[in-house]
Amino acid sequence: MLHNLQICKHNLFNFKTLYKSKKLFKYLAYITLALFISTHCIANKKATDWTVTYSAKDKNPYGCYVAYNTIFKLFSNATMVETKNIPSLEKYNKYGLQTTKITINNTNELRFIIANNILFTDNEIDYLKAFVAKGNYVFISAKNIDDDLLDNFSLETPDDTYQESYNYYAYYKYYPQTISTQTTTTDSAIYYFKGKRLSHQLAIDTEAQSEIFTVAPLGFNMNAEINFVKVPYGKGHFYFHAAPLAFTNFFLMQKEKNKKYLETVLSHVPKTVNKITWSQYNQRMPSSADAKRQVSLSELFKYPMLKLAILLSILGLTLYVLFNGKRKFQAIPIIPPLTNTSIDFANSVGELYYNNKDNKNLAQKIIQQYLENIRSKYNMPTHTFDDDFYNKLSVKTNTPLATIKNIFTEIKLAQQNDFITDPQLQNLYTAIQLQKV
Repeated sequence: MLHNLQICKHNLFNFKTLYKSKKLFKYLAYITLALFISTHCIANKKATDWTVTYSAKDKNPYGCYVAYNTIFKLFSNATMVETKNIPSLEKYNKYGLQTTKITINNTNELRFIIANNILFTDNEIDYLKAFVAKGNYVFISAKNIDDDLLDNFSLETPDDTYQESYNYYAYYKYYPQTISTQTTTTDSAIYYFKGKRLSHQLAIDTEAQSEIFTVAPLGFNMNAEINFVKVPYGKGHFYFHAAPLAFTNFFLMQKEKNKKYLETVLSHVPKTVNKITWSQYNQRMPSSADAKRQVSLSELFKYPMLKLAILLSILGLTLYVLFNGKRKFQAIPIIPPLTNTSIDFANSVGELYYNNKDNKNLAQKIIQQYLENIRSKYNMPTHTFDDDFYNKLSVKTNTPLATIKNIFTEIKLAQQNDFITDPQLQNLYTAIQLQKV
């Protein structure tokens, strides 16, 4: 009875333990599932893209969606278009020859160009100058602007000594940058920004500056250095701006006041503008921290004569590969030289006679085999040994004449003597071995 009671108690304990274990596994399964779901959600959460694009359609921090739409509202009477290219004053045909010259008839148009680094071709610079002189406006915002264009107005963008890879956002999170600009009616206002560095500048060469091009400073960076100027040219104006990040969504949305910066900068452009062309220059040429232009075929093909030269070079190389790529002749195999069979026979006969010390008989056998080889292989008679014979044998066997004469000198000595010593036999054997087959 007691034993049965203990068994029941033991089974009940096992049942409770099993029940608790199943309950524990159930909780662990729930926790694991919750962790998996949360991890999956975190992993699939779309990360913020901090790439600097300056794209009018990009809503990421360093796109220009806000600026593009704000400009559209500020100039409500103007039409806005987007383009990637700067026109050229001259048109070329497919052979690289100039065909026509473009005339600029439109006036009161604003061309807005924004990028990290901007480099123009000579034709593009000529177009922009003619475009502004006609009564239009060009607004260029970039950290590094083409020196060939700025040199016309005694301006430059000094070499940047800072490293763009530095995490300026972490630093300016606690020490915000400032940027300021003057309005048309009031003093300059200061704006704050916690992000990539804004302290690029434009330098004015006051000594070289012409009276025709009066550069008017309109904005400054946090170091009180000029970063925004206005330059009259012909009937229009150039606007050069060295802080393109101030037009990005991140700057304009960081503080409510920062939107005023865009309005203030563009207040210097006449409100009578009837068309605005937004140039997606950053999509045409990838930006680089060292301000060096990355050359690609699309960039090289913009120059008609260079494009023609490249295409002709590719065509010539293709023709050369097609017609001269294969070998003109098959490779000639290397044939190993034949072995001297007379020497092999002499070695075999030598083993028979040398032990008997019958040197005279052995020498005669060697000479007979050697002469038979000359008669059968080279078709030469061996009854007369003179200079003509020696010369022919030397040529046919490709053996030096001196070696041939030495062989027959040893043969004559062996034929004249009745007794041949070991050294004499060795000399005869060695002399015959030196002959080439």
